[in-house]
Amino acid sequence: MVGAVPMRVPDDDLDYGPDLVFTYKRVPFSGISYEKGSSGLTELEYRDGLQHGRSAEWDDAGVLRWEGEYRESLRHGTFREYDGRGRLVSEALYEYGVLIERLIYNEIGQCEVVERLKQGDAQSR
Repeated sequence: MVGAVPMRVPDDDLDYGPDLVFTYKRVPFSGISYEKGSSGLTELEYRDGLQHGRSAEWDDAGVLRWEGEYRESLRHGTFREYDGRGRLVSEALYEYGVLIERLIYNEIGQCEVVERLKQGDAQSR
């Protein structure tokens, strides 16, 4: 169904079973869970009970703190972290949960540190 609005539910309404699948009303969840706290908002996207798609967190002023993609509950793609003013402070590239590369930026946006996965290393997250 093209253009369908995904179901949104509070994170506390999801259950997490021993099979490592998130469910809503006993059915593997597809949609977006959200958690509103005193320090901001977190949204996580799911497909068939697994984290799959965009996830992000904003502070209480609406400034994006971090964003990234998951595929089958593993980090996959670029994760970005921001400071309190919304400036990019780091980027990390993952492939199916393995950290491939991480870039760290200074306060004026210049890349200062580059870390790359070495052949044979595996840092799964």
